[in-house]
Amino acid sequence: MARKKEIIIFAVILSLFLLTRLPGIHFSYFQDERKYIGIGQRTLEGIVNTAHPPLTEIIMAGTSKIFGSDNFRAMPLIFSTAGLFLLYFFVRRNFGVKTALWSSFLFTVSFYSVLASLTVDVDGGVMPFFFLLTLISYFEWRRAENKRSKIYWGTAVAVAILLGFLVKLSFIIVAGALIIEFLWSKKNLLSKKFLLKWGVLSLGFLGFLGAVLVGINHFSSFFDLSRTISHATDYFHIEGRSYLQILIQVSKAIFYASPLLIATSLFISRKRFKDLRIFYIFLVLSFIFYIILFDFSRAALDKYLALIIVPLSIIAGVAVADILYPNSLSEALSEKAHPNIKQFLRQNTKLIFWASYTVAGLIFLQFLPHVAPPQYPKEEWLGRILSLKWNFLFPFTGGSGPLGFYISWLFIGIAWVLALLFAVLYFWKKKLGKNLIVLVLAVGLAYNFIFIEEFLVGNFNGNPYMLLKDSVEFIKNDNNIKSVITYRDIAGKELSDIGKFEYRIYAIPKFEDVHVNTLNNFKGHYLVINIPKIEENSLYTRYFDTCEIIYEKWSGKIPARVYDCREAEDAIP
Repeated sequence: MARKKEIIIFAVILSLFLLTRLPGIHFSYFQDERKYIGIGQRTLEGIVNTAHPPLTEIIMAGTSKIFGSDNFRAMPLIFSTAGLFLLYFFVRRNFGVKTALWSSFLFTVSFYSVLASLTVDVDGGVMPFFFLLTLISYFEWRRAENKRSKIYWGTAVAVAILLGFLVKLSFIIVAGALIIEFLWSKKNLLSKKFLLKWGVLSLGFLGFLGAVLVGINHFSSFFDLSRTISHATDYFHIEGRSYLQILIQVSKAIFYASPLLIATSLFISRKRFKDLRIFYIFLVLSFIFYIILFDFSRAALDKYLALIIVPLSIIAGVAVADILYPNSLSEALSEKAHPNIKQFLRQNTKLIFWASYTVAGLIFLQFLPHVAPPQYPKEEWLGRILSLKWNFLFPFTGGSGPLGFYISWLFIGIAWVLALLFAVLYFWKKKLGKNLIVLVLAVGLAYNFIFIEEFLVGNFNGNPYMLLKDSVEFIKNDNNIKSVITYRDIAGKELSDIGKFEYRIYAIPKFEDVHVNTLNNFKGHYLVINIPKIEENSLYTRYFDTCEIIYEKWSGKIPARVYDCREAEDAIP
């Protein structure tokens, strides 16, 4: 009976996983995503076209061959779905059924996970998959009791790390976390002989890895090792970093991870640190790698940090299970551990009331009047935040997606304040642990619901994907429109498919010197789906004010316009 319940609950979680992702499977490709589609096609032709290790190119080529260029999001979704199964197996094996169900549920409803599952790259779906393969192999190797099993699982660890490293060099963070965790666990046995043995083995593996890369470089027509090394070293510098951009990207990653994973993780007990040590090590190494050692201020850092979803989901799942089931931390699923819904409602009527009231209050914030400030100057956003004028919409965009969606900063701020307040109260009122973590879960679920809803549908603040579809249809049917420049590469592929894509522009102050020539040399049509909003008194708005608007449509706070600029005045910086 218990096993049947477990299967049913996991099946519900899996259904929810797919339900929150399938609506976005055919979203328009955006900026860097189009590069990966090109990588797949050119790799099939044997052309060197990326600085990434070879397995990334093989995965993209396989996706291109199997699914075609119109279904590329199937690749990260398949890897993410497989990752859900691996996550459940790993947590069940090491922390019990209840924790596995909670970790899988948190992983499923996390917006960061939803976004990662639908982004065309290897950071959100492929890397977590190999991370989990490595974790499973390592923990089984540690658990093995005979030499044969040790060799088998030790080989599995090496293969998993090798495959992860052949996807992306940043997988060295996972390898580093395993090495530090292993040495820490053996700190009482450390000796020159011990260090020499494992040092030789590690160097041998690194040598083998290097030989594999050299071999692939020698025999493959689509991989260039020197280009990969040059690409990696290009990010290794201290001077010239944009620390403001790093702060913004890291903040976006934190917002995506949400109070559901971060605030809930604060409820973990000290006695669990040993069991979860490898995940804390991984998080520290990720910070050192992405923030200190290398300069990713010019890259989509929030995309690279998607790998933190795995450790955070596990830590948060352990915290929830430990507090809700304090007397059965390692038991299998049981009637006692999972009371029926009627019994739970009777025993926790007030708690359910306050949790529901909190969720309703957060959702209600979406209906309050909000303004959508322009993208620049960003100091305006900071000024509003510091002066507590939070009733504005914050745009979430990225180099590999999403296309763009708005979330109320008032909603974000209050959700984080409430969740962290409940988490802090736990340190003073341990007896209220169950009540407080349920309230954090309520806040976190409401938070992620709004993020997922706005990303997929945009009922509150606008749906740019709907605007894109309708705008392209208008452009396609207007024979007077021969070629179009688009804002932020929005609809770049769709315009290319109908033979009307000219170029893309970014309404960023530092690009004005370049784009003023573009605007003055191209007297044609422009598509502007205005998220994030272009600054009102910028070069771009002044130029578009001299053009004729031949198409306009709004979705929430997001406008889409097609400008006829054939008779426009020259842009003046």
